[in-house]
Amino acid sequence: MTLDSRTPSGPLADKWDRHKFDIKLVNPANKRKFTVIVVGTGLAGASAAASLGELGYHVRWESWVLQLPEGAAVPRRDLPEGYTVRAAEPDDYRAAWTVQEDAFLEWSDRDRQSYEDWESSLTRRPGFEPWNLRAAHVSCNSARGNRAPKPQLRTSRNW
Repeated sequence: MTLDSRTPSGPLADKWDRHKFDIKLVNPANKRKFTVIVVGTGLAGASAAASLGELGYHVRWESWVLQLPEGAAVPRRDLPEGYTVRAAEPDDYRAAWTVQEDAFLEWSDRDRQSYEDWESSLTRRPGFEPWNLRAAHVSCNSARGNRAPKPQLRTSRNW
């Protein structure tokens, strides 16, 4: 078996320039056929995703990072009685999708993402681990009595 990296010939300093000029261009009519995965955070990742989307490419997913100002801390808060936080299980995914879509559609002008698209971009993506999606649950034996809990989840996506 031969490993071929397809590295252009010539001096190292010129290889990238040579590659840029030798590569085939994408026909504008075919851009939607290509899926682009943006791996980046902060302004760089968001800018790349927005730029590629504006050019007509289908951007698969974006990466968001929440950052605290220097010196700031998140105060520890105990959960209310009867609540637990754990990794979401497959039975929780549809409720987590609903909570997330409802929360983000409050300020977004985008259409509601289908459950299937959400699931493939999160729980079926390469590298997904159960702890990536956490959910808060109300136990049946809480102060609410012995009623079954309502299907309400508070989720966080950790990428």
